[in-house]
Amino acid sequence: MDNNKNIVNWILNRAENQFSEDVALVLLYGSYINGCANEKSDVDCYFIPKTERGYKFCADFILNGIGYDIFPMTWERIENIANLNEPILPCLGDAEVLFYSSPNDLKKFKGLQEKMENNLSVESYCKKIAKNRFDAACTCFFKLSKCKKLSGTRKYAGKLLLALAEMIAFYNQDYYHFGLKRQFEDLKKFSQIPKEFTDIYLKILQASNTEEIQKYSAQIMNCICEFTQWKKPENTEELNTEHTASSAPNYEELARFYEEIRSSFAKIEVCRKNNDPVLAFISAVNLQSDLDEVLEYNGLYSYDILSTYDYNDLSELSDAAQKAENELVQCIQQGSGLIKFYHNFKEFEEANL
Repeated sequence: MDNNKNIVNWILNRAENQFSEDVALVLLYGSYINGCANEKSDVDCYFIPKTERGYKFCADFILNGIGYDIFPMTWERIENIANLNEPILPCLGDAEVLFYSSPNDLKKFKGLQEKMENNLSVESYCKKIAKNRFDAACTCFFKLSKCKKLSGTRKYAGKLLLALAEMIAFYNQDYYHFGLKRQFEDLKKFSQIPKEFTDIYLKILQASNTEEIQKYSAQIMNCICEFTQWKKPENTEELNTEHTASSAPNYEELARFYEEIRSSFAKIEVCRKNNDPVLAFISAVNLQSDLDEVLEYNGLYSYDILSTYDYNDLSELSDAAQKAENELVQCIQQGSGLIKFYHNFKEFEEANL
């Protein structure tokens, strides 16, 4: 945890002394400020660039085994979040301002926070956003219905559950203030939710084969349709799931990618230690999706992590994730990609003076 405090101080010092005219705001969110941090938690941090040079405030690295990703978001994207068009509402609603360049920048950010609150107070608007998430869930449902392999079925079932969880939150004019770490527990607290929803949710996670996952996914869609009176379309357009591969792997970009997703591997480690099968499943779904997209784009084979998931025993999933991580790091390094590893904060600080 001391490393996290040091990193926050480093971020603030860099903003004040090197980028004070180039970065409008620097924001903290997530477990570091909401009390959900564990020994593997990083510092969730993003910034709003003010100039083109401001984008150089980006930083990705791994310190003592923990991945850090300090990334930019434009004002346009922040406004998109305020309009509830992205599910990452804690990045705006629960963010802590670490640095601001001018009072006007701070005022603009506070105004977007207020806009988000106002949008959440309008029932008809929230129901419209909820319906959009329902439509996204329908697309995931049709995709998993056509899957033959367990890994793919679980991936789309996970995306289905995430979309439906977001739908229920918006239906209740709220969002998950603590992100994925407490999503399932917070989901059960909403007043407007089908009474059987969380039970079927767990049955999907406990299912051991494709047929069971598809059966329970159909059940959870039916209970949502009955609850909302929304109709699931008979068919839905196939989205293009093929990613155009690049001519050759870009190992420097893959190194940055690994630095960004190191925290996803860490989440699975922690879930195994804490015996948290729900968060382990969602974390594995997100990790599998990221690996599939980026590795396939780079013309590389992805890793099958999700087929090893077992609700009652997370050891095989954790082992598979660790094996995939080791092979990914080896692949990047053999391709001359430079992953920024630091053993301690002093080493990090000396390399980033």
